[in-house]
Amino acid sequence: MLPLIPEGYQKSTVNILEKERFDYWRDLICDEFVKLDCEAVENGSFNGEIRGGVGVSSLRFSEVISDPQLVRRSKQQISKSAEEDFLISFQLTQQGLVRQDGREAVLKPGYFALYDSTRPYTLTFKEHFHQFIVQMPK
Repeated sequence: MLPLIPEGYQKSTVNILEKERFDYWRDLICDEFVKLDCEAVENGSFNGEIRGGVGVSSLRFSEVISDPQLVRRSKQQISKSAEEDFLISFQLTQQGLVRQDGREAVLKPGYFALYDSTRPYTLTFKEHFHQFIVQMPK
């Protein structure tokens, strides 16, 4: 699938040493969205790409194309940050799972979920995936 955001910036793990890729990726997604914990689901080489830098008014648009991972936003991270955003994740390929406040949403291509950065959540991706994310102030 071709990227949806052709302009703006592109950040990728491609030119990073393999042993440093996932740490680099974790920093990328924390800078792009909100402070998170992130774990690789598979051992071995990891690849990920973020496209962003575009928006309208206070809306920010990003695109994530990545290998499998587990992402957590904990109470501890929330207490240390000033970010108060809603995120809408549109699943473009494969499948993802969003959990927040005792609810979960399975995201298949064409599905989306809205979640709140001021509440703990997890995102689970067991396969290489592609998402489009809209971030807006709460």
